[in-house]
Amino acid sequence: MVLDAFHTMLKYPRHIEPDMIRIFRHERAIPQYGVDSGDRFVAVERLQQQYPGLTLAGNLRDGIGMGNRIHQGATIAAGFCL
Repeated sequence: MVLDAFHTMLKYPRHIEPDMIRIFRHERAIPQYGVDSGDRFVAVERLQQQYPGLTLAGNLRDGIGMGNRIHQGATIAAGFCL
């Protein structure tokens, strides 16, 4: 993935390989969704369908960033203002 991003995002020719790649993992970074997140998304949808009126929100779905939270909140609020 790193090499693909190196070539795609930085526009380096495919025949150029970096001499060294070092990956930093930041303890206080925004967590990313894992491979098992799809199961959680399905479970959230099932719960909401099973209990009409229940709205589950937050970074457990619909993205993890602050922009995602704002969009999610506005979307939920718009649904209640019919």
